[in-house]
Amino acid sequence: LSPSPRLSPLFTPLFSFILLLSLRYVVGGNEPGRLVSGSLDSFVRSLGARTPAPGGGAASAAIAAMGAGLSAMAGWLTYGKRKYESLDPTLRIVLPPLDSAMKALLPLVDDDSTAYEAYMAAMALPKSTAEEKLTRAAAMDEAIRGAIAVPMTIMRTADQCWASMLQLATCCNFNCRSDLQVGAKSLETGIFGAYQNVMINLPSIDDEEYRSKVSEEADIMLKRSSEFCKEVLDKVAQRTS
Repeated sequence: LSPSPRLSPLFTPLFSFILLLSLRYVVGGNEPGRLVSGSLDSFVRSLGARTPAPGGGAASAAIAAMGAGLSAMAGWLTYGKRKYESLDPTLRIVLPPLDSAMKALLPLVDDDSTAYEAYMAAMALPKSTAEEKLTRAAAMDEAIRGAIAVPMTIMRTADQCWASMLQLATCCNFNCRSDLQVGAKSLETGIFGAYQNVMINLPSIDDEEYRSKVSEEADIMLKRSSEFCKEVLDKVAQRTS
């Protein structure tokens, strides 16, 4: 069937915006997104391409996921080993948060790019009339909030890993200490990158209360990441076995 001739000229851009906004929430589901399900080679090349997305937000999610994954690996290569068997009850508590964070961070790689696409779709909405300007402004505000929500989720998810990593720093398989060190720095870098993506978008929001609340929470998580990463590295460095 052909489209009704009475459809508003706003239909196409509005439909595109609504579709992209919906996808932002769908991508975070069980199905892997385009970037996550592709090869590492393809992802890195897409980061280096002459396109704005994927960008720093997607990279931050990927780096944070690697940090959680490396830390989980250090735990798994300790669990069940005769030398460390007394730690098995502790590791059964320490490992699940790292595994869960790793899996939760991966879809955010695609979520970040989808949020950017939603913002661009909102930018493309017509603005000739007063009504169109209001519609566009509301759509842009919603899209910007989505572009902030994704990196905030990256930060919150990664932030949940520190307790487990601090525990592993004191007891994980000594041969895996470099993996845990890389994991800690990767998690810190992922949080740093997500923080920068929050801060670059936050000034576009007019709601001062929202800006203040988000900024305060992000600042706390950034500070925690720096402190906890240093603590993990210091604990590992102090070990001799």
